[in-house]
Amino acid sequence: MRASSIDHLQKIYRQGFLSNELYHRAKHVITENQRGLKFSQAMLDQDFAAMGALINQSHQSLNNDFKVSSPELDLIVESSQRQPNCLGARMIGAGFGDCALALVENQNIDSFIERVE
Repeated sequence: MRASSIDHLQKIYRQGFLSNELYHRAKHVITENQRGLKFSQAMLDQDFAAMGALINQSHQSLNNDFKVSSPELDLIVESSQRQPNCLGARMIGAGFGDCALALVENQNIDSFIERVE
């Protein structure tokens, strides 16, 4: 059975076709696709705040739903997100401790690097 929306996914989950783990992973995939479309529009609109929020949401979903982050990677992402000039941060790569991406205001990049290091 294929789920194309969160509503459909929830319906097939309630019917017992998916384990809890598969439900959360499929939820991540569906919501990540939606975030990707919203991110594309935010880029076209040059809405950097929206782009940052979507990047943050993506990391939360990767961590909470897909379960591919690590404590060390979460630390670097959270440290990045706490910086006043960081609009958003998330893990990237295949997961399980790869690397992070941060959307940072250009004029403050040096202070961002120094603080996160």
